[in-house]
Amino acid sequence: MRRLAEVPGVRIAAHLLVRDEEDVIAEFLGHVAGFCDHILVLDTGSADATYEICRAHPKTAWAGRTGARYSDALRQILLEKSRGLLGPDDWFLALSADHFFSSDPREDVGKAAAEGAGVITYEVAQFYFTTRDLARSRAEPGWDRLPVVERLRHYCINHRGFPAAFRNVPGLGYDEEVAEWPSMPDPRVASFHPVLRHYQFRSPCQMRRRLAVRYSQRRLGFGGFRHYESPRWKRYVFAPELLHVFEGRWEYSKTPSLEDLLRTTEAWPARAWRAMGSLAQATPRGLPGAPARGREGLAWPPRAVAARNLLLLGSLREVLARANERGIPVVVLKGAALLCWLIEDPGERPMGDVDIMVPPGRRDETEAVLRNLGYERVSGTVEAFARGTVVIDLHTELVYRRDMGCVWAECVPILVEGERALSLDADETFIHIAARGILQGGCLEERHLDDLLRLAGTAGGGKSGLDWSRVARKASSLGLKPLLHAALAELRAAKGACPVPERVMAGLRPSGAGRVAAWAARRAASRRQESYLRSAVLFGLLRPGFLLRRLCPGREFLRRRYGESWKREALLRPFRLVARALGLGA
Repeated sequence: MRRLAEVPGVRIAAHLLVRDEEDVIAEFLGHVAGFCDHILVLDTGSADATYEICRAHPKTAWAGRTGARYSDALRQILLEKSRGLLGPDDWFLALSADHFFSSDPREDVGKAAAEGAGVITYEVAQFYFTTRDLARSRAEPGWDRLPVVERLRHYCINHRGFPAAFRNVPGLGYDEEVAEWPSMPDPRVASFHPVLRHYQFRSPCQMRRRLAVRYSQRRLGFGGFRHYESPRWKRYVFAPELLHVFEGRWEYSKTPSLEDLLRTTEAWPARAWRAMGSLAQATPRGLPGAPARGREGLAWPPRAVAARNLLLLGSLREVLARANERGIPVVVLKGAALLCWLIEDPGERPMGDVDIMVPPGRRDETEAVLRNLGYERVSGTVEAFARGTVVIDLHTELVYRRDMGCVWAECVPILVEGERALSLDADETFIHIAARGILQGGCLEERHLDDLLRLAGTAGGGKSGLDWSRVARKASSLGLKPLLHAALAELRAAKGACPVPERVMAGLRPSGAGRVAAWAARRAASRRQESYLRSAVLFGLLRPGFLLRRLCPGREFLRRRYGESWKREALLRPFRLVARALGLGA
């Protein structure tokens, strides 16, 4: 059998849909360049350097970008762009950046052409990220920079009949919303089925981003990605014992389902949560041996913390169920969000209350939902609603953000005990926790530092899980460089670790007039107790508009806060806040 390369005039093009594949795209392009004449790339919204890397590759014949919602029908754009490059006897490969061939596609195409076939379907060897890989990623510096085909070894062959190679016959076209196959006049399939490697999960950082992107596409209406049943990346760190280890030949005896894999790795399965039901109904003060809660934070043992958190999450699920019935979008903030998509053990991170955010126009509806569930507004506040020991803080904005529209557009979907909700993405959550502590509280409490370390991926010896360049760009666009620089510096000083590159720290280092705000932010970040004075100073330097609104809020806020006496309280409020700040200044 002659190689295709020996047949004059036959060409192969790679059609590639990509998004946020910076960690693997260069390796993939080097792989396909060995057997493709042309590479055509359509980027569907990368926030990293994926598009630039693809565009700079010497075999890239065309590279474009689109903001359209993902669907396989986008491959029609690539098909149209390759019309002048391929003839009726040429072939194209419909790929993603995490697909690697185990055999030479030129030989596969040659065999298929000899059979008169127009499609080659592949067996997919799904390579999984395992607990063994997670341990290595934390213990071995530079592990994630090894080629993906070398560092990930555990697999099972769980998909047969995946179409990836097509003859470029006249009449081809992608015309369905979700279709792996283009419509074609004679879809004759080759009799053989080579193995295609698939590396969808490659590192904790990449897994978090992948799941966030997939769930955002599902929220926008894409019908695929149903196999991603949870947005929590640790659910996809699988047990290596269930899988084959690649040693040069393919094994077929182990074919666990995704459900089997998830069952072995879920740190807190639903049955364990239900088993704690009676404990979760207890209030923290009623738990045996549980110390009281003070301003310094929660000092309960892990079992009591878990009980408290389960009680709060169960109450939040009830609120979300009613909100979802009414179509009210709800963003879960801070600790509750982290417990849903980052922290596996509910006893690891204590919560005092639950923070949620809704659009300003849906606030009254949400308050009605809370009242119907038995919550009452806490006297002297606008946002706090209590039912027994459960407190829910209802927000409509983030104090450090001027443009809330961008926040809502970038939110990612999560599940809270099975109910749909939204969360800020990882980068925004990092900035939010730092801003909430330093700007609004005038300090960084231990829980803030621990949350920032978890988000950075350094807790427990791991590596960064954030795109630091993106975090820095976002902080710069928000005018929060002094605040972020102070938070990162305090992480290093207090915890002894923070993986942010020096070039990013240098870019965040304030200059000129920003040094005053940086000094105030650094002073606040080094404190562990809240201070109205430090908060007021920082608001004055970084957000004077918010400071003015805090001193002299609008009529609606005053009526919610003070009721019938709002006019008198509006006159007294600035003096009381100034007195409070001076009395608590440290």
